Amino acid sequence: MLPARLLVERLHALPGASALWPAPTLAWFGASDGALAALWLGGVAVSLLVLAGLAPAAALAAAWILYRSLATVGQTFLGFQWDTLLLEAGFLGIFFAPWTLRLSGARATRASRAMRLLCWWLAFRLFFFSGFVKLASGDETWWGLTALTYHWWTQPLPAWTAWYVAQLPDLVSRFSTAATLVIELALPWPTARLVLLILGGARWFSSSA
Repeated sequence: MLPARLLVERLHALPGASALWPAPTLAWFGASDGALAALWLGGVAVSLLVLAGLAPAAALAAAWILYRSLATVGQTFLGFQWDTLLLEAGFLGIFFAPWTLRLSGARATRASRAMRLLCWWLAFRLFFFSGFVKLASGDETWWGLTALTYHWWTQPLPAWTAWYVAQLPDLVSRFSTAATLVIELALPWPTARLVLLILGGARWFSSSA
């Protein structure tokens, strides 16, 4: 539908490295069906290394490069918010994991304070801006607390329970919508403050507030 090969051919036609930096991908060396399949199979392979605790940081770096390569040429199909989230989380994972050949003992949980703060910052942004964009869009279904009335039967991949939930009284959907906004907009703030106090120390937080 959107052949990666045609995109790469257009990028190759650009002068010099003008396309390399905004479109980094291993597909520069080949964008055939076989080449793309090799990229995702490689991603599966290095993911298994991560699960096995073998060369975790190096394997995560390889996984990020492979996924970034596919996301670059995936166009519409790999251009959603969760793709950006996976790329950012995966990039942090490279530096969060220890650079060792095998994950074991204390080294399995050792991570710098800066990396832990960055991971919590990512989680905070994920929750808060998930709620922010709902209201900032001006969509009356969110402001009127009716969004979940439609969600149960319009979501892309509904669970088998969705039909049953859609039969519940409208008040349940309105309450669920309000609860969603509270969880996403209000709860991250005290959680973020607590995390900063724990990871950064009370004195650091007080001096920077």
